[in-house]
Amino acid sequence: EKPKKHPLDTFTHLSITYHESLPHVTHIKLNRPRKRNAINALMWREIGEAFRQIGTIGDGTRCVLLSGSGKGFCGGIDITDEKFFSGISPDNSSDDDESSIDM
Repeated sequence: EKPKKHPLDTFTHLSITYHESLPHVTHIKLNRPRKRNAINALMWREIGEAFRQIGTIGDGTRCVLLSGSGKGFCGGIDITDEKFFSGISPDNSSDDDESSIDM
């Protein structure tokens, strides 16, 4: 059975799918294979937002499977992303903005 796109599959660095035969299981896949799925500032925010929304939109999710695309699950934090370490969100907003990264 081929996976179906989840209604929340709108993120840049995440792929979100489900199978009709397993409707309560949502699959979130980190999708930066060239960077070994290293987490940059945008992906960090997307992961948080996806987990906040899943199960609250009437999708019936009870279980989330988190995996990585490509050869590895996750290479850790993307140390080349200066915005991740400065706490500034990827959309260049200020540190006072709610969308900044909390570590």
